[in-house]
Amino acid sequence: DGGSVFSLGVGLYVEASLKGGRVSIKKFGARGDGVTLDQTAIENAVAYVESTSGVSTVYIPPPDVSYITNAEIAVTVSNKGIKGEGKTSVIEYTGGAGNVMFLGSKDPTPEVFSRNQFISGVFLKVRNKIDTISGLVLERCIHYSLDDISITGGGSPNENIPLNGAGLHVSKVSFIGRMRKLDISLFDIGILISTPGALTY
Repeated sequence: DGGSVFSLGVGLYVEASLKGGRVSIKKFGARGDGVTLDQTAIENAVAYVESTSGVSTVYIPPPDVSYITNAEIAVTVSNKGIKGEGKTSVIEYTGGAGNVMFLGSKDPTPEVFSRNQFISGVFLKVRNKIDTISGLVLERCIHYSLDDISITGGGSPNENIPLNGAGLHVSKVSFIGRMRKLDISLFDIGILISTPGALTY
């Protein structure tokens, strides 16, 4: 299943293949207890999906409390994405200025776009109330899909104080996408489009 741990004797090995096209972050050690930092586990799950043929989805199962991150989670490979179960799949960001999640291309060549990427069914909460933070950044992506995503700047300990930043930041041109059921709250800016060009919802 792409992330199970096998205990083997010296000199032994096992070959396993992932079935179903998705891998759970819990298979890479994510705890979801609201205390443990799950950044590395989520990054490793994303790296596995991005590098593995036939696997397209990083699955975020509902945690006991929340998955804690302190840096950007970035999906930068075409035909890959993140899927959870809606508001029960909570990722809580405790890092400084930056982005909670990124979808698109980070190729240094500006003409290079990612294609057919997606994020659905996740709840992004920002705990930091001091720095400028974007909940989700969309950059150089074609045929993207954003569905059933909640993004709030009202994470503890300072509930209900608007965060300096944008819930969704379209920082570079992205074409022919679908946005559905976006719930953005407690950011100074809900959706920020900071580049000229065509943007299709």
